[in-house]
Amino acid sequence: MQRIVRWLVFSFLLVAPALARQTKDVTTLNREALEAITAKKYDEGIALLQKILELTPKDKGTAYNLACVCSLKGDVEKAHEWLSTAADWGWGGGRGSIAGSNKQMSELDMCRNDADLANLRKDPRFEALMAKMALNVEKRAALQKQVDEYAKTAAVYVPEAVKGLAEMPLLVVLHDAGSNKDAVVAGRWKAIADELGFALVAPSATVPVGSELAQGLEWFDDIAAYAAKTWVAEKPITDATSAFMKEHTVDKRRVLIAGEGRGGIVASSVAFTNPGLYKGVLMLDSLFLPQLVQARAANASKIGLKVRILVDGPSLRDVPEGDDLKKRVEEWNRALATMVVQGGAELYVADRADAAKTQALVVAALRGLLPSAPVPADAPSGK
Repeated sequence: MQRIVRWLVFSFLLVAPALARQTKDVTTLNREALEAITAKKYDEGIALLQKILELTPKDKGTAYNLACVCSLKGDVEKAHEWLSTAADWGWGGGRGSIAGSNKQMSELDMCRNDADLANLRKDPRFEALMAKMALNVEKRAALQKQVDEYAKTAAVYVPEAVKGLAEMPLLVVLHDAGSNKDAVVAGRWKAIADELGFALVAPSATVPVGSELAQGLEWFDDIAAYAAKTWVAEKPITDATSAFMKEHTVDKRRVLIAGEGRGGIVASSVAFTNPGLYKGVLMLDSLFLPQLVQARAANASKIGLKVRILVDGPSLRDVPEGDDLKKRVEEWNRALATMVVQGGAELYVADRADAAKTQALVVAALRGLLPSAPVPADAPSGK
């Protein structure tokens, strides 16, 4: 069985309340399915996995897990049917890990090594399934080549009011999983850049979410692998920022980075790694992972990095049903205080009927990350 993780993927930039709730429902269903299967309540596990497919149609991982459960149950015919369906939905071209292990391997190797599929591997049709899935490896390689080409350059927007400045303030924005760089410069961040008077640079992630570029991209597909080698996923961000700074004179006192969703997780890592470049980081509807930045916190604190985390409950993904967000935000604030990093986290309520309210909140948060203006030497003392 594929290891059940909380890093679920949906192809949307702005998550509607119903969809965010759906994400939490899937997380809960996955957990309940794993518990049922572990207890050998196979029919219950199958029913729960099928509910997940109702919420996330054509999810290849869920189809693979159904094949595993049917194989465990001894229903080889159904196991074959579900593994064939998984192949139709793209299984074979990606990587993952088997339940009970964190070891990453190809999806083909998972089929050959997953103990849950032992009964299915005895079936003479199994090798034909492997050949079918091998075709997805070729498709994935072709897609990755297309993605790498797309990600070579960032999307850039420079407001008219900024073009004539001797030094441009710069805002780097990282898209959420399932979105892309073009959505950033075409959406609300463009209006935010206009209001702030900042140039906008949107680097591109390089991991395909689905089987087509149009389904969006993400910065990582496994949080443990990302944490072990953050620079691999972050290279496009470094390259994009450097390329912009080579072509434009940037006001180094006003360089900020922001990210939505999982883009916010990556933005925090980038900021803590480069506090001399980025004066502050805004995480919007993102999980803050203190363990990801802890080793770099002392230097970031010394240099004066500022951190702001804004969380709208319905928009926050990758959390289980019933998660106490207020408590989670309190924990984040304690972590920032322990690291002696300026800033904080807070809950807000997004007004879906008036996007301008959220935009105003984001603009205010970004302005709060900027260094205070120096006081002229001849300014009145106020006494």
